[in-house]
Amino acid sequence: MLLIAHRGDKTNYPENTIEAFRSALEKGSGGIEFDVQVENGEPIIVHDYIRNNSQPYPRLSQVLEEFGSRTHLEIEIKSFKVEEFKVISKTVKNFSPKDMEITSSIHPLIPHIRETFPKTYIGEIFPDKLFENWMTEEFLEMFFEGYLKLTGANVIHLPSFLFQASVIQYLKNRGYLLHHHLSTDEQGEYNKLINLEIDFATFDNINLLEKIEIR
Repeated sequence: MLLIAHRGDKTNYPENTIEAFRSALEKGSGGIEFDVQVENGEPIIVHDYIRNNSQPYPRLSQVLEEFGSRTHLEIEIKSFKVEEFKVISKTVKNFSPKDMEITSSIHPLIPHIRETFPKTYIGEIFPDKLFENWMTEEFLEMFFEGYLKLTGANVIHLPSFLFQASVIQYLKNRGYLLHHHLSTDEQGEYNKLINLEIDFATFDNINLLEKIEIR
């Protein structure tokens, strides 16, 4: 399972900064995740939509130049506009990262991402709020497969509650890659994902790497 630092080493540095990304890789992370928006025609690295303009945000070009040939990049697109995605995609193509996943929770944007990057991992984020208690395992199988056939994504970012082995095996058998998020540094949660054969995991607490003896 590839472990990806969620917005870098935000345990010790401000999230989504060059310093946080460097530190995560120095400590043994298998990749970095970051959020991209467009401001004044420039792709920048920032998560929140309410922005503090006194803070200088890293540019996407800076991150790609320093890290694009070094590690796995998980690029989460936060922009709602296709025109802004085109600006982002142009920057990504200029640097041609060797190993990346482009992902988004903005479902209507994902077909545009797939069309622009036909050979790239494309991740679709499924937040908990999309799901209801009545949904059976059979329905969940149909739900995920239906969404991905419509959008063209091939990496499923699973909701936090989904640990049903039968659903996960169903999706893996159909060739989809699975992604989960570790919000704590508890080794038991990490082991659970290993046992389920999850492909990718973002994590929040950099101390997780020491607990599982990543070198």
